[in-house]
Amino acid sequence: MPASGIASGSSTTLPTLQGEAKNGDADDFYTAIAVRSETEYLAKLSEPVKQRTIPWEGYARADLITNDEWKMIQAYDRQSAATQNQLISAQGDAYITLFLKLLQILVRVDTVQYILIMISDIIFFDAHNLKFFNPNDKPCTPFVKCIGKDDEFIKLKAAHLLSILLGTEKSEKGLELGEFWGLMDSLLDEGKEELMDLGLMLASNVSSSDEMRLALFQYNDGKIVAKLAGMLPKLKQQNQYQVIFLIWQLSFNKTIATVLADKQYIIPTLMDIAKSAIKEKVIRVILATFRNLAQHAPDRAITMMIGAKCHMSFGALEQRKFTDEDIEEDLTFLYTKVKDQLQELSTFDEYSSEIRSGRLEWSPAHRSEQFWKYNAHRLNEQNRELLRILARILATSQNYTVLAIASHDIGQYVKYYPAGKKSVENLGAKQKIMELMTSEDADVRYEALAAVQKYMVHSAA
Repeated sequence: MPASGIASGSSTTLPTLQGEAKNGDADDFYTAIAVRSETEYLAKLSEPVKQRTIPWEGYARADLITNDEWKMIQAYDRQSAATQNQLISAQGDAYITLFLKLLQILVRVDTVQYILIMISDIIFFDAHNLKFFNPNDKPCTPFVKCIGKDDEFIKLKAAHLLSILLGTEKSEKGLELGEFWGLMDSLLDEGKEELMDLGLMLASNVSSSDEMRLALFQYNDGKIVAKLAGMLPKLKQQNQYQVIFLIWQLSFNKTIATVLADKQYIIPTLMDIAKSAIKEKVIRVILATFRNLAQHAPDRAITMMIGAKCHMSFGALEQRKFTDEDIEEDLTFLYTKVKDQLQELSTFDEYSSEIRSGRLEWSPAHRSEQFWKYNAHRLNEQNRELLRILARILATSQNYTVLAIASHDIGQYVKYYPAGKKSVENLGAKQKIMELMTSEDADVRYEALAAVQKYMVHSAA
């Protein structure tokens, strides 16, 4: 069988925004498939499968396939790519129906592997052949079944093809995808670049469908995206770009965008990457993501951008020369939005934005006794949201400056709002500050000691 649709060692570069769907939706997903058919790892596993000879005549004699089906296979298998494509153009519905049926009834590992390759070739010779997969015929069910098999290639190739059908909205209703999500999650956990590459491709494929974006994001309480975002600073450039591209796809869903805009691991982390990025495609996708977040969840996204000092980074990026007009347009949009919001913010609003971003700096509000005198009680607003964030920062941050500021702010809170002492204790902040009194950093030790003293002065009063 000729490798009509898959080239060994095919590109692992995801499609960029130029020349493909800017809305991230399935209508233009064919282009994305044509650009990136499969990962190098999957292509390598496919090569020996393509060389096999399958005993179709034996299956016909055993009545596992009919004589008519055998004739269809004879006419197609081992033919030139041009002949195969002519047959699919004329009888695409019949061939897809046949190959999906064979996946259901045949059990030999080598045969199932070969059928998966035949289906793959049909899609990647001409991605518009996806029109022959009719959701009413339940085309995804055979691939879900294959994912449950023990053979690695069958699992991975079936998941690959299933992700394409899900992303192009070819799936039937009520499909149970637990094993698919679990496999994808495990690939992202493997620690092997080639498997992570495949896992990210699966995630990106399904995220071309808005319904599937939400399903992916909600799987395991959103931990997949949080995990990937946490890996971002440590990933190699290609995998890093794939994760950023995936976040961009997810940001088209308003429900997801509203959640992402509030997460400390999204906007601040992406801004750090954009500031140091050399390649325009990285900056382009990050700014496009920010624009989506700002449009879907303006209050939360712009507040987080202000807290992360994104306006300063936007200003620096504007000084660079870019060949992509989208970058200039998005920068102008974002810079204007953030500057307009800054003009309307009070000192406490700016302080709140900084705390929510997790990027604490010694801005004037922290050192101002007047600020704390009039605003300490406001840390109790929205079910003590800001106080809870400070407590979480104390428990999780590894940055000495951030720990020193958080300790200082808790001390000021207790000093000007003594009734909050119990809340500080219940949130675990008191214990953490006491532990920081023995920190290796002198500033952290000083601020922790000062905070404990303020706490104890109130206790003795």
